[in-house]
Amino acid sequence: MTKSVAIRSVRVIDGTGRTIERATVVIRGATIAAVGSDRDLSIPRGATIVDGRGFTLLPGLIDCHVHLCLGAEPDVVEAIAKETSALTLLKAGQAARATLEAGFTTVRDVGSRDHAIFTLQRAIDTGLVPGPRIVGAGLAICMIGGHARFIGQEVEGAEQVRSAVRAQIAAGASVIKVIASGGVLTPGTSPDQAQMTVEELQAAVDEAQRAGRKVAAHAHGSSGMKNAVRAGVHSIEHANSRVSSWCRHSLRWPPLPLADSDAAFRKALWTKRNP
Repeated sequence: MTKSVAIRSVRVIDGTGRTIERATVVIRGATIAAVGSDRDLSIPRGATIVDGRGFTLLPGLIDCHVHLCLGAEPDVVEAIAKETSALTLLKAGQAARATLEAGFTTVRDVGSRDHAIFTLQRAIDTGLVPGPRIVGAGLAICMIGGHARFIGQEVEGAEQVRSAVRAQIAAGASVIKVIASGGVLTPGTSPDQAQMTVEELQAAVDEAQRAGRKVAAHAHGSSGMKNAVRAGVHSIEHANSRVSSWCRHSLRWPPLPLADSDAAFRKALWTKRNP
């Protein structure tokens, strides 16, 4: 018989804009069976009752950008280089548990040192270890010598990109991660420099879409962001140039003189936001 738990007189924020100040939440097994006000919702016979007064419940949070394999070391690149894959997996498991306990029930892991992230995903899905649902990318795809190569697969040319995307999907990737600009952590790269070409990024998008996957692009500077948008990626990670401010405001920038390439970029972004 499935065990029921009823949390009584708790404040509920349901994620749709509604707040119930004195609510009852009924949990049957691993499923939230009912949510309603104390006066409207009855407690099932035999349920364990938890007093929720003074507490707030809300739906599990979603973190769209994590790297569970990375710790908080001063130099994560050096740490990854020195530790074994098995140790990295154990650290990732510990991070997954801490993430769940912090209230995040789903994460998108957009770059891991190897395919062990999919092992952790399966372990969580089967209840072997605690953790959030993982939407994993596996290895990031970067240019030769590019940013994130310590958690990535280095490629050159559109065909190698296609092969890398197929390999990630075969290993279990639910999303594809590409590196469109340099970054902060990788020695010898600059966040302002574009890295993978538009053609390479387009190949990644095309191959991913064939398999029903979306593509996330790491991009800091405007050149990398522009290449990513032109290629049709589904999300841009970081986006900390002033182009990102313009993206957020739906092109409501003060009028500026634009080169032809900038005008094309605006048109491409406007089309994506207003199909």
